[in-house]
Order: sequence, then structure tokens, then C-alpha cells
Amino acid sequence: MALLIVFEGVEGSGKTTQTQILRDKLESVNQHAITTREPGGTASGELIRNIILDQEDLTPMSELYLFNAARSLLIEQLVIPQLRKEVHVIMDRFIYSTMAYQSYGREIPLQTVKTINEIASHQVVPDVIVLLDIPPQKALSRRPDPRDRFEREALDFHTKIRDGYLAMAQENPRDWIVIDADLKPDQIAEIVWGKIQPLLNI
Repeated sequence: MALLIVFEGVEGSGKTTQTQILRDKLESVNQHAITTREPGGTASGELIRNIILDQEDLTPMSELYLFNAARSLLIEQLVIPQLRKEVHVIMDRFIYSTMAYQSYGREIPLQTVKTINEIASHQVVPDVIVLLDIPPQKALSRRPDPRDRFEREALDFHTKIRDGYLAMAQENPRDWIVIDADLKPDQIAEIVWGKIQPLLNI
């Protein structure tokens, strides 16, 4: 059975690095795997990503709808087809980012965000959720030159996002793996692999 594995965390927590490490590790044991990201992962999704990250006039609700427009495309066009082909899918962000950013960060009611997420995700649920947890001030210091409007947000915004992630993980501890993202990348990768390997048919 192919796995859907999701990495979550604040800006600069190391999600992209870990998705690539895990993909390479899976391929090394003859497990087909791909990586993708939210927002993005499809041609139209990448265009939506550029709008979300660059346009300063977006409202919280417009952000929410744009994220989910890109998500619906990604799930329909990439995630579901690949899982059906028995290819593991490793995602850099998923619905939990939207809950953290648009609800805890932008203060849209959580139930509103959950409802729209559920529709756009076609009720696809990950097998593993990895939260790379790190204080935002440490994570942001890894990127001294902010690359998009989310990274340029005030520290308080990023703190709310981290609090949101931790609240979700605490509410569903069986579904979440929380890892100290201040560890070295290879140490994090070893912990992740220790959780993933028992789920594989190898």
C-alpha cells in the first residue's frame, strides 16, 4: 500500500529538505516515491502559488479559497493517481498548514477552514503527519532575506502558527509525529525513517 506522508511546520523549519531526504531513502529500498508541495504541484497550482506568495492585496478568505483551489487540482491530478499506482506521495504542507495559517494566524473560524479543506482535499487523509517544530525566531533566522509575504509577517503571526500546529498535534497525538527541527537534518531524517519503515512492505 502506498503511503501519503505530510511534512508540516513554520517557515524555515526544514520541510523541503526532509521531503527530499525521505524520497531518496524510499527509492534506495526500491519504494517508488514522489515529492510535491502546497500550494503548487500542478501547472495551474504553481500559478496560484505565485499569486498567494506575491500579491499584497489578498484577504484572509481569498487566501483560503486560493489555497484550496490549488489543493483540489493537486489531489485530483497528482496525489490520487499516484497513490493508485502504488507510488508513495510525500507532501511539503497539506490541510494542516491552512488551518495553522488561515485559522490560527489569520483568525478565520477553524470550522470554516476545516469544511473548505475537506471539500478541496476530496477527503484524502495522510498516513503520517510529521511536524518539524522549532521556535519561529530560530527558523526565520535561517532566512535573513524574506522571500515572500508570509516570511515578511511579524513574529507574532508565526508564533500563532506554531501554537496552532502544536494544538493540532496535541489533540491527535496518534496521527502526528512531532520532531525538534533544531536537530541536524540527518538526525531528523533518522527519526522520520524510524517511523516510516515499519509501515512499508519490505
